[in-house]
Amino acid sequence: MSIISVLLLVLKYIGIILATLLGILILILLLLLFIPFRYFVYLSADGNFAIDVNVKIRWIFNWIYYCFVMKKSKKETKIFRVFSKKIINEQRRVKKESMQKDKIKKQGKTSGAIENIQLESKEEKKDDRIKNEEIETKYKIKEKSINDFSKENDVSKKVVKSHKNSLESEDVNKYNDIDEIVETDVIEEAEDAGFSLRNLLDYPNKKEIIMYTYQFLKKIFIHIRPRTFSSYLEFGLDDPSHTGYLLGAIGIISPFLGNSVHIKANFNEKILQGELEARGSFQIGIIIIYLANYLLKKPIREIVKNYLSS
Repeated sequence: MSIISVLLLVLKYIGIILATLLGILILILLLLLFIPFRYFVYLSADGNFAIDVNVKIRWIFNWIYYCFVMKKSKKETKIFRVFSKKIINEQRRVKKESMQKDKIKKQGKTSGAIENIQLESKEEKKDDRIKNEEIETKYKIKEKSINDFSKENDVSKKVVKSHKNSLESEDVNKYNDIDEIVETDVIEEAEDAGFSLRNLLDYPNKKEIIMYTYQFLKKIFIHIRPRTFSSYLEFGLDDPSHTGYLLGAIGIISPFLGNSVHIKANFNEKILQGELEARGSFQIGIIIIYLANYLLKKPIREIVKNYLSS
């Protein structure tokens, strides 16, 4: 067996190993993209807009875990964990204050402990007052410097204006030519400004864009909508017209949520009471496929191309 045949055999096995590893990586990536995220949402209200909320999102045996809890319209807990490593772990300040009060109660509610807390609160207020005074002084100094700069700028403008008037009296035609040059430069800059919202409004295929966008959003909503949904809510806003608008929006969405939607509008008073519970899942891979299909549509592709070229 020659050396060349040995090298070819080694390269063959190396290629097989690399292709196998690449296939395994692609398979793992596809699994990660198409393993669903599962979510749970619970909301309850007692009639006075004091809302309790519990939101949880999980992925692959809690490898990615997010939790948000709010009680009586005050943030209670926020946790975000990735592979058992806590990225966010926040709790409201009221809980710390309650722990301090419980500590004082365990110590027998002594007046000394209460006085220490009062002194600490006074010191904190004093520090806040000092910080506010420092901020006010910095702001006054900054405002004074801005006023001085504006005065100097006004003086420089007057000098420039008088100089321009003197030049205009000497040669008016020269400035007419300059104005024409400036106008042409402004037109060229406007033409080279790139793709903007005005270009989008003037686009000839607006109906196709609206149709494709509606279809894309509809697919996304159907994909991420809750698989189980139940609600027994009564709501009312300050303005009855706003209540009507919100009720109309709910009426558009409710057919996609099943027959367990029981929402009542109250046009006489501001109120929110009842319960809502939703469970569902979504896959990142499916959303990426929908997005790619949307961006490959001809009018959308042209808009993206014009935007990137600008």
